[in-house]
Amino acid sequence: MTHIAELDQKIAEKREELARVTGRPTEVYARIVGYYRSLNNWNRGKRAEFEERVTYDVSASLAQNAPSTLSGRIRAARRYIFFYRATCPACPAMKSAIAATPIEGTAIDVDSEEGFARAAEYAILTTPQVIFLGSDGSEIARSNDPVEVRDALAAESLAG
Repeated sequence: MTHIAELDQKIAEKREELARVTGRPTEVYARIVGYYRSLNNWNRGKRAEFEERVTYDVSASLAQNAPSTLSGRIRAARRYIFFYRATCPACPAMKSAIAATPIEGTAIDVDSEEGFARAAEYAILTTPQVIFLGSDGSEIARSNDPVEVRDALAAESLAG
């Protein structure tokens, strides 16, 4: 029994020692007004604002607003608009991905003046970009990933 008592005594000593452990302050940097700065240099108001910040979960937002897969979203698509550039390395892959679809579509070169205006109208920030439109002309889905589009269109052809 003395062995158990000794172990209990050592455990109690370690718990007391653990209770007295203190760490060193950590330097935290965060972005404010366009650049990163140490929180120690922020005023009280900005620190309070930092404490209230919440991390935005994009996947949860998309899950609430649309079906989970691209193929599910393009089921009702009647047309597509394909935005491309001649110098875009991924554009040929997207062009071949959408070529196999029975959906009617338009290809727009964003390097042309008219194409640039149309890209601005649809807030296109990168190429390749394909936008799927419903029968009323509203946007149903968009993607800039040729593999995703190819797989989604293949799934639709199997389902349809």
